[in-house]
Formats: sequence, C-alpha cells, structure tokens
Amino acid sequence: ATPTRSLPDVAFIQFTSGSTGDPRGVVVTRAALNAQLGQLHAGMGVLPTDAAVSWLPLFHDMGLVGGLLLPFAYGLPVTLLSPLSFLLRPARWLQAISRSRATLSAAPSSAYALCAAKARAADLEGVDLSCWRVALDGAEAVRPEAIDAFSARMAPYGFRADAFMPAYGLAESTLAVTM
Repeated sequence: ATPTRSLPDVAFIQFTSGSTGDPRGVVVTRAALNAQLGQLHAGMGVLPTDAAVSWLPLFHDMGLVGGLLLPFAYGLPVTLLSPLSFLLRPARWLQAISRSRATLSAAPSSAYALCAAKARAADLEGVDLSCWRVALDGAEAVRPEAIDAFSARMAPYGFRADAFMPAYGLAESTLAVTM
C-alpha cells in the first residue's frame, strides 16, 4: 500500500532542553540541517584550512551539529574527545586543540570556567592556543566572568580573547539562532 501523505525528509529528531517548557522531540529535516550548516559556516567564517576539536556529547545539538556534522560537511579534520575525558581533566581539551592546531572549538561558559579554575600548570606545559580562531560559547547562558577568567588564565598560552564568539541556539532552530 502507498502512504497517503509523504513524511518530511527527516535527518534526525532532537529533543529540546526543557528550559522554556516541557522537553519534546523536534524533527530536524535535511533542508533545515543544510541551512544551519551553511549559516554556521558563514557566521564562524569557516576556512578550508580550519580544524576542529569537540568533547561535547553527540546527543546534544551543539555537539552533533557544531562539533561533528559541520566539520564533516566541509571536509575539515575534527578531533573528538569523550565528554567524560574532558570532565575528568579539562586540560585534555586544550591539549587536543594545541596538538591538532585546531582553529574551531565550542563549549558552554561552564566549561571555560572549569578550565580556568582546574587546568593545572603542569597540564598546560607546552600548550599553544594561538591557533584557536573561534571559541564558540553557547548551550547555556553566556557568562562574561567565565570568558574573562578563561581569557586571563589562557593568555600566557597564546589564547586571544577576541576568539570568543557568544552564541544562542535551540533545538527548534536546529542549533544556532544568533552568533
């Protein structure tokens, strides 16, 4: 039997965070995903020479779309770390950025604050963050004090505060609404 209606061209179903109401599944179509990838590409000024590092969980839209699908869509090298690996030793994220010469990486403000507070000098020995061009800050409220603390703590390792790019997104919009 032939279906009486066609289903949307579903890429995946993303659950909302529940921050503005009860969590619910949002159908993300391939067209919406492609549009979002194009907007991220333009908004972050992605270059063919860029590389990415992400520890964000792939069940979260920032991890899936921004950390995995964006690099894949544009043929960029990407290094993926386990979220648990990051939480146990936040400096692993920074070491991976340095080692792979990553130019793009994203995290919520709490992750930047955690790195500023917990990254030990011994773990940062030899780390060079001068390659990091776009440090996206989103997935939760952007906290200026976290940005300031991270910038001050990582400046000796080549991190530039102007790499920070605050962002706001939601599953209903596939990911980023504004950057």
